[in-house]
Amino acid sequence: MVKLQYKELIKSDRFLTLDGKRFHYIWLYDHCLCPRCYHPSSFQKINDLSDRLELPKPKSVQFQDEKLIIDWDEDPPHRSIFPRSWLLSRAYDPKPEPRLSPREKQLWDKAWLDANPPEWCEYSNGSFEFWMNQLSTLGFTLLR
Repeated sequence: MVKLQYKELIKSDRFLTLDGKRFHYIWLYDHCLCPRCYHPSSFQKINDLSDRLELPKPKSVQFQDEKLIIDWDEDPPHRSIFPRSWLLSRAYDPKPEPRLSPREKQLWDKAWLDANPPEWCEYSNGSFEFWMNQLSTLGFTLLR
């Protein structure tokens, strides 16, 4: 793992991770921005991955001046340079779902329920948050 300017770059066999987002080498190679891979004015792809016999492999990977630089293991030499902002704006890993804060569970028995009877909730009157909290805390809720 290489840490640079609070950015994390982690290399593995099939992909690298930049700031918690995975980028597979085949995707990076296919999205190379160099003139050898894309026509400079039309941005039409020139390379066709299906013509390759092997999957692309990086020879070296570095992060410098807010850019990811990959030298590919092939002849003739080929270098891909990706601005960090460009990569992160195209990251295909899903954004993490917001997690609900865990609620403290209330253990109960008959004596506790007799002393603290749960409230009945009207299903249709908009008390969704209340009865979901009760469900999370007690493990059940009473709906009418």
